[in-house]
Amino acid sequence: METDNTQPLLTIAEAQALSDDDLLQVLKAHWQIESDELLVWGELIEINTVEDTFIKLTNVKAVNQTQLLTYPVDIPTQHDIPRRGIFLNSKVAREFYTDKGVRWITCAVELSEAKEREKHNNPFILKVQPSSIKPLIELSELKDEQHQWGYITEGIIDHVSNINKDVLDQKNASLIEDVKIKEQQINAIESGIASVQQQKDSATEQLIKAQKALESVKGKEIEMKQSLSELTRYIEQKTRVLEQLDLIDKVDESSKVEEEDEGEHLNFSSDFNNDYSLVSQYIQANLAENGFLYPKEIVDNFITLLRCNDLIVLAGDSGAGKTSLVKAFAKAIGGVAKVIPVKPNWTGSEDLVGYYNPIEKKYISTPFLDALIEARDNPTKPYLICLDEMNLAKVEYYFADFLSKMEERNSAPKISLYSDDSVGHTLSEIKTVLTILQDARDNSQNGESMSFIELIQDEAINKKLRLAFGMSDQESLVKYHGDIRRLIAERTNKPSVLTLPENVRIVGSVNIDDTTHFLSPKILDRVHVMQFQSPLLMDLAGIKAEIELNKEKGLYELGVSRFDLPVMFSSAEMGRRHEYPAFDTSSPFCELMTKYVKEFFHPLGLDFGMRPVRQGLNYQHYFNDVNTSEQEALNNFFLFKVLPKLNFDGTVKVGEYHKHELLLQMHGELKQDIGDDIKINESFSSVKLLGALLKKAEANGWNVNFWL
Repeated sequence: METDNTQPLLTIAEAQALSDDDLLQVLKAHWQIESDELLVWGELIEINTVEDTFIKLTNVKAVNQTQLLTYPVDIPTQHDIPRRGIFLNSKVAREFYTDKGVRWITCAVELSEAKEREKHNNPFILKVQPSSIKPLIELSELKDEQHQWGYITEGIIDHVSNINKDVLDQKNASLIEDVKIKEQQINAIESGIASVQQQKDSATEQLIKAQKALESVKGKEIEMKQSLSELTRYIEQKTRVLEQLDLIDKVDESSKVEEEDEGEHLNFSSDFNNDYSLVSQYIQANLAENGFLYPKEIVDNFITLLRCNDLIVLAGDSGAGKTSLVKAFAKAIGGVAKVIPVKPNWTGSEDLVGYYNPIEKKYISTPFLDALIEARDNPTKPYLICLDEMNLAKVEYYFADFLSKMEERNSAPKISLYSDDSVGHTLSEIKTVLTILQDARDNSQNGESMSFIELIQDEAINKKLRLAFGMSDQESLVKYHGDIRRLIAERTNKPSVLTLPENVRIVGSVNIDDTTHFLSPKILDRVHVMQFQSPLLMDLAGIKAEIELNKEKGLYELGVSRFDLPVMFSSAEMGRRHEYPAFDTSSPFCELMTKYVKEFFHPLGLDFGMRPVRQGLNYQHYFNDVNTSEQEALNNFFLFKVLPKLNFDGTVKVGEYHKHELLLQMHGELKQDIGDDIKINESFSSVKLLGALLKKAEANGWNVNFWL
């Protein structure tokens, strides 16, 4: 099979275990397609058989590529794309091939029906989307001997013709005017040519340097990926020998067990009809069943923020139930909670994700990194990783790099752990060690049956091994064997670059006292802050009544009779990473935020750009699934993104007003925009909390601080 992809092919079993979405992602990676659709082009041919005559798409290539496409699965050649082609609907095929005489087309392809793929024992079998077909017109002067190029759609020809006409008309008018002007400016132009040429040469030189640097980086990245793949393939090929020499653990096939049974549970799609409002009510009841009473506002917002895929910060006094919420919520959704205590001496990213020790030739891991790797190895389980008391150290010292990577929304953030240069050295060392040990076994009487221990117990072989490894009599072969064993385990368990698993959500808890640090504006700009109050201040009886009312109004009607079971979500249902909605000047929310920035945030010295507004749009999109109140969504946005930024001296004068006077005006404006009819607990009302903050600030000489 033809392919230019360096990744190993999947087996049929591996492919069958993937979802349709994952199969499409594998195809895109294999074909090096970055667009959302699988756009291809190829040739229509007619196939005559005894039973029927049909038309299929052959010589299939990706758009803008010339390499014949293949499936990324290990199957017989005759079942792959170059031999089998891609199926077309017969009626549509004849409309183009027979009626219109079309031979070459461009189109989008998609996975065939499940029965068709099962019939051919290939989960990647594709078919053409009929509505996407566009005939290609042959341009003989562009086509090469191998028919790789020389085809273009009718729409492009018409579009280019119209563009050329407009361009020519504009150029003619411009040239007439230029002739008049240039007769007077010819001398000035000539004198400036040398300077312009010099600038051009300089710019060209810089561009060439930049291109070379980019090519070097890309080449290095490809080289690094190839090194790691080569190491993985080598270890897989030599598994039996490595096991015999006790360099890797033996895999006991009989001890393998099927994937852990999830036990009794509910399913979000089938048991709750994909209704986030109902499942939020159930989770609140589930938390209560396990001894944790939380108001509906906390549950609604927590599930919404988890779906937003941003960093969530839970703020409040010690014992307010912050980490308890993380643990109980993870259990309620069939997930895993990992609580990572932050230490006051954390000063860099290595405290969070570890570092590579070149002397010991191993990566010094951390609980946080171990949690990420565990989540990667269990992709069907949600993982809530909580950095407990994350402000015991300055967050921007140890978390800034990771937080910046989390801003990548188009794809999963990638965390660089160590240089892939060391991977090549590892492969070379393992190959050398294995060659020496195999030679020693081959030259012995027992041959392949000898283990490493048996090799070193043989005095003659022991001596030869020391000589081959350049070791003295004082150095230990057993220790060296252990070092190589750890090296192999290290490289196979910890990749040089770890992609943040999509089933992971990062949560932080903060307490504010004399031992902690305030969150900086840079951090606040990127997170959502949920404030907690002491459970003793909550209306616990009211929460219980709320839960019982929700059971009567909706949950019992769904057939839910038990509230101690977890609810299982797919990765998509928990919210995939995507770009924040664009800032839309016609959006009421964007208009309102623009007003607040101009009239209040900027004069008060609050950093407030596009990012928090777009985060607000994203939050509103998800919050609408649990609560359709626009007023409450606006209230929560101020609660999470605006109030935590309030930290300034209110006596400072800005223009004709003092800052505390501007804050009083903002309080009145916010009360009017949110309205008096909003139904929300006072402890979650941004208007009430801002009013309380103003009273506290006035009593403290107008020292405005949300966190004190």
